[in-house]
Amino acid sequence: MFAIAYVRNVLDRQLVETNPLFDRVARDRGFYSEQLMDDIAQTGSVRHNRSVPPEVRAAFPTALDIAAEWHLRLQAAIQRQVDAAVSKTINLPAHATVHDVRAASSPLGGHG
Repeated sequence: MFAIAYVRNVLDRQLVETNPLFDRVARDRGFYSEQLMDDIAQTGSVRHNRSVPPEVRAAFPTALDIAAEWHLRLQAAIQRQVDAAVSKTINLPAHATVHDVRAASSPLGGHG
């Protein structure tokens, strides 16, 4: 998924949209709060948010939490089972370098 939570601008209001499964887990496990959802919406990820239990953080990776190489490995694994083309977005962090982009555009991220 792209983000666990994000801000949607509607007219003059900002609404926090949260992944429904994550929302349910947070409420069921007792760590839900509007402040937590606002905090998560700032980055979209729970990977480094200590207010979320470690096992829940591990269960909800976002596209930016997964290295480009693993996005490519996933595409390669799926492509072997598909007769047509597979399109896959590779998300890179804002601090990605030219080298990172070149490596991501190589087969299997330059590792295979």
